[in-house]
Amino acid sequence: MRANKKKKNGTLTGISTTYVGQYNNKDHNKIKSKIVKRIIEMSQTEPNNKRSNELGWQSSTDFYKEECIKDLAPFIDECLLDYIKKNDIHSVVKNYKITDVWANVCPKYSFHRRHTHPNSDISGAYYISLPSSAPELLLINPHRYMRFITLGSADTEINPQEGLFILFDSGIEHEVNINLNEEPRISLAFNCQLEK
Repeated sequence: MRANKKKKNGTLTGISTTYVGQYNNKDHNKIKSKIVKRIIEMSQTEPNNKRSNELGWQSSTDFYKEECIKDLAPFIDECLLDYIKKNDIHSVVKNYKITDVWANVCPKYSFHRRHTHPNSDISGAYYISLPSSAPELLLINPHRYMRFITLGSADTEINPQEGLFILFDSGIEHEVNINLNEEPRISLAFNCQLEK
């Protein structure tokens, strides 16, 4: 009589954990002024390409063509590669492509309503110029209603700092609270597609 083959036990499949990457650009002060100057100039002369920004201004999504952010590119690439590696998806990702970059200007009383970034895999925000008490970025926990007693239901709040680059899954809902400062909150937003 042949012995029954033991079934493999303890295999995990399903939804993977979502991570938020936070990276500080030590060279931010060297590039800040020229980026701010260009964004303010554009916000006064070019149309508002409104997506999520209420009472503020957003550039077109081809801001990556602007000369003022060329020095930022190596830092962004380094962060993306690190984020892909730490999310343990580097074995299936052959390449990545930044598809959209746009500037955001949030003057007093403006905010970003809750939204996602469709048609991309990884999204990011880079903080260029901030008031002293800039509103935080709120990332909504997609599992907030599941087993909240044992796992917690808290969303993630990111307190922005100049030169901070945030990376997260494009499908995560996020929003930015109202800017109550006289000074504008100036940032860049990124979308990236992964090639498998």
